[in-house]
Amino acid sequence: MLEKLRELDFFSLMVFKTISDTRHANVAAQQLAVSPSKVSRCLNSMRHLLDDELFYRRQQGLLPTPLAERLYQPVCKVLASYQQFESQVYPVSNEQQSKIKIGVCSLLLPALALRLHQLNNNYLLSTIDLFQWSSDSIEKINQGELDIGVCFERNDSNNITYETLGNIKSMSLVAANNHPVWANIDNFSLELMCDYPFYYVPTPGLNKRVDPIEAYCHQQGITPPSIESCVDREELYAKLLTGPGLTFSGPKAISDFNANMPGLSVFDLPQQQVDAIHACASSPMYRLVERMPIYRRYDDEMRTTIINILKQMIN
Repeated sequence: MLEKLRELDFFSLMVFKTISDTRHANVAAQQLAVSPSKVSRCLNSMRHLLDDELFYRRQQGLLPTPLAERLYQPVCKVLASYQQFESQVYPVSNEQQSKIKIGVCSLLLPALALRLHQLNNNYLLSTIDLFQWSSDSIEKINQGELDIGVCFERNDSNNITYETLGNIKSMSLVAANNHPVWANIDNFSLELMCDYPFYYVPTPGLNKRVDPIEAYCHQQGITPPSIESCVDREELYAKLLTGPGLTFSGPKAISDFNANMPGLSVFDLPQQQVDAIHACASSPMYRLVERMPIYRRYDDEMRTTIINILKQMIN
């Protein structure tokens, strides 16, 4: 077997790894910028050389055989060693480096973009590319189309790691600046919210099934307010400006961002009321989603910088 493995060239190893990651030969061809036929010929050559099917075609895609599963980590180590060697021999300038693609849940995305802008760090701005987190983002991370994710949900998958960034410790009330709730804000209570509709954006891992204010009302035996879901932040903003409803925001970085939105006002909830809400629906955790360390395209220093920025915003 060792003699056979020595006959595999670098491109063959790349094809093997990319098919293992993506489970699709056509996707592998796209990522490697070659024709599907070239990937197919290479795969057939590896199958013949190793006398093994390597991948079975199933409804979920190309699934690895036991031999392919055993070969995966050694192949990744060989490729990582080669790439490290290449980076030493042919250093890449900042202009040539590909950007780190970060998918961020919609609630945090604008606030994170503003924070990066305020830092005014040209290197960060030229290195990081932000995208909105979506239902297929986990798959994009798995396939290398996204590098990092910031979200509430957890969906265990091969080659994916999760790290807790922090939970929502502060919350604010948000409404149009001419909303009647502001007339008596000094005596505000969660029960008074039931007099007005409540708007929210369904977010996996946060409020996909039930919003925290609804859970609080049910536990307290209070008739919950009229609750309306919004497609996205833009629709939520439109409803707040034109309708009679309210919403929550948090953590503080998001609340501060909302406070600067034209036509909106923000009130920080007393910690006692925040704790009462979280007692009914546990405070959701922001999570950092990444590929396994061996597949990451950024170094530990950049990773630490990104994590520190996120934790400062969340905690």
